[in-house]
Order: sequence, then structure tokens, then C-alpha cells
Amino acid sequence: MIFERAKVVGLDADKAIIAKETSSACEGCHLSGSCMSAGDVRCDKTFVALNKLGAKVGDQVEIGLSTGEFFISVLLIYLLPLILLFVGFVLGTHLAPFMEKRFGAPMDPTAVAVVFGVVFLAGSFALLYTFNRWCKKRGLFLPKIVRVLS
Repeated sequence: MIFERAKVVGLDADKAIIAKETSSACEGCHLSGSCMSAGDVRCDKTFVALNKLGAKVGDQVEIGLSTGEFFISVLLIYLLPLILLFVGFVLGTHLAPFMEKRFGAPMDPTAVAVVFGVVFLAGSFALLYTFNRWCKKRGLFLPKIVRVLS
């Protein structure tokens, strides 16, 4: 499980709106100075976490995300578009001769492959967007408050 510290800045039913605090992972980042202002958490770094422990606004909490959920998220976000781009390209390459016969016009297989690839890539983004909305409604892939620190 991946753990981080955060501060609760709002509540919404069984979810908490939390602001991420700086962590040791931020120390080596050249952008860490723009994330924080005089050590205070900026409001634009907020996100939602499940609040099964009943944390209140202002509480310092430790949030966790299971490693499995993290890796599934990474695979979906990065690999699905690449896989569908490749599938679209291969499908377009194989369908180009059939399309040429069907429409009676000369078609460049590479151009057809590129068009299919781009369409499948766009479809993967639409699919991910829809899946994200579905997951949000069900509270899936959300970090969880695992401990109230103060």
C-alpha cells in the first residue's frame, strides 16, 4: 500500500476532500517550490478520499492506496491507449484492400492504418473517460483515509 499525509479541507457524505502535503518524494523534484507556498498546502492540490474513519475538517490524516489499484490505474491510463492505437493501425492495414474493393477508389494502406489508429486512440480516451466516471460513482480506485493523525 502507498501511504501519504494530507489535511482534510472538506467533507462530502462518506468522502473527504483532502489537500496533499509535501512528502519526502517531493524533495528531489525541481517543481516542488511551485507546489507549496511558505509551507502551506495550496487548495489546487485537493482530491477525494474515502473517509471510513470519520475524519473532520482540519484533521491531519494518512491516506493509502493499494499497490494493486495503483498498478491497474497506471496500466489502464498508459497501456490501453497504446494497445488500441496499435490494434487500430493493424486493423486499418488489413482492411485497406477490402475498403479499396468496396468503395472502388485507390486507398493507401498506410493512410487507412493511420486513420484507424487515431480513431481507436480517440476511442480509448473516450472509454477511459467513461470508465473514470463509472468508478467515481462507485468509489473505486479512490485513496482511503487509513489513520487520523491529529
